[in-house]
Amino acid sequence: MSLLGNHEEDSRTGLSGRGAAVGIGNVFSSLIHSVARNPSLAKQSFGYAILGFALTEAIAILCLLLRK
Repeated sequence: MSLLGNHEEDSRTGLSGRGAAVGIGNVFSSLIHSVARNPSLAKQSFGYAILGFALTEAIAILCLLLRK
């Protein structure tokens, strides 16, 4: 075992974090587009966006917990 640790494991952890960040960015980007197209559904769209954010973040946390 090296003194610097396992670089492969660290890179996988970083990739799961980056993937979650991209997913959350996509969720809120879609929210902005949908509200711009149909402002009357802003409240409903915001609820769906928060649900998407929570599910994306849960997957990222699950990836961090399941890494070996």
